[in-house]
Amino acid sequence: MQQKPSLRGWPFLLAALFITAIYYHLRPGAFHLILIDCGVYADAIKTWMAGGDPYRFVSGDDLPFVYPPVFLYAGALFARLFTLHGGWILYVAIHLLATAALPWILHRFYLQDRNVSLLAVYALYFAAPGFIGMLATETGNIAVLGYALLLAAAVPGLRRNRWLFFYVALLLLALAKPSFLPFLLLPLLFGRGQILRSVLTGLLATGSLLSQRWLTPALYARFTETLAKRTTEVGDVGVSLFGLVFHLLHNLHLPGQIVLPALAYAVLALTVLTVLWLLRSRDRTPPWYALVLLGVLFLNPRLEYYDFCVAFPLAFFVFVRPLSLKFSLPLYLALVIPALFFLIRHRDSVANGGIGALAILVFWAWSSYRLLRAPAIPA
Repeated sequence: MQQKPSLRGWPFLLAALFITAIYYHLRPGAFHLILIDCGVYADAIKTWMAGGDPYRFVSGDDLPFVYPPVFLYAGALFARLFTLHGGWILYVAIHLLATAALPWILHRFYLQDRNVSLLAVYALYFAAPGFIGMLATETGNIAVLGYALLLAAAVPGLRRNRWLFFYVALLLLALAKPSFLPFLLLPLLFGRGQILRSVLTGLLATGSLLSQRWLTPALYARFTETLAKRTTEVGDVGVSLFGLVFHLLHNLHLPGQIVLPALAYAVLALTVLTVLWLLRSRDRTPPWYALVLLGVLFLNPRLEYYDFCVAFPLAFFVFVRPLSLKFSLPLYLALVIPALFFLIRHRDSVANGGIGALAILVFWAWSSYRLLRAPAIPA
């Protein structure tokens, strides 16, 4: 008799709670709903509305505002409609709602595996290596809301090939975070006859981003200047393959800190695109949707914790599908314990994030290979 999926969630939940208890015992008060990213948004909007410079950059330890000028205009409109205080409360409420909904969206529409319980997905979303899901919750980054909105808007496309809501959502999100642009591949891979619409949406989004250079030249210049300082000078480049190579060269004081990471990313992107093209012709069995979504995620050159908390539960459960619980649970612990060591002993976010990033990449690569090698299911 097949085991009920809900029973498979409890071991992961108990393991996640155990690791979490150790973390907070060794670092009391580590988790606070400080909403630091949300505070950066609010301060930038408030400063700009008062006539100041929203892109001021004090030091390397400072967390500056690094979003395009259109974000300020949208935020100012939001603040005028609800007041700054009311807008803050509303944003926090929407952020928490999106955080609660995102694992369910991943489980229901993208993982599509009845052998994996929703409880297990929630456990690995929040307690992935380095507690990246908790970090995404406490910082209040807009990416969490963006992922929930974008992946939910794609559901009509997955079911009925209707992508209008998705295109509108992506266009709005890409104006604030251009890193969402690779998701235009989803209609091409999941849908049918979407080439023209995807290309037009991409051109419109890119044109809207570039037009800010002429519509708001002063703000756009400050935006690009601050972004350059934050990335190349401070090294805030995430923990994608680009970021890992960048940090390795930087720590070893080697040359080529931009060229070599860019080449590494280019090789990865070409490999991912090739795999996605091969996957497109495969049978749409449950791992297929998750693997395609993960591949599109890897096309973002600057992956952060709020990206990996989406990717980790998908990659992990797709990878362990052929394995029993007695193998998958130790594998989870083998990933979170080293990450916990780096997080507590060294507070090294790069090493900590790198463990999860490399694990996700390996899980995706092997699972994709396994699916491509599997015989096609007769129609």
